[in-house]
Amino acid sequence: MSTKIELKDIHWLIDMIQNIDVGLVVIDLEMNVQVWNGFMENHSGLLTAHVVDRKLNELFSEIPQDWLQQKLDTICVLKNKAFTTWEPAPLSF
Repeated sequence: MSTKIELKDIHWLIDMIQNIDVGLVVIDLEMNVQVWNGFMENHSGLLTAHVVDRKLNELFSEIPQDWLQQKLDTICVLKNKAFTTWEPAPLSF
């Protein structure tokens, strides 16, 4: 019975991530996109299948490489997650 509850919880979380009314992008330390939710698909015009496992800075060259690398370096040093908003150019990313 606990397996059913856990599986139900996983499906609920996946559904929430895909349908939340904000863009959610998760990248790995090499800047490869790992998660691209439904909001991002709808507002960027890029399908998840075309984005996942591609480098974020190749998809969006307007994101400053130095800024993004500094964010990743901080994550590595602090061994922590980071959340950010891209306010300088909200329409491009």
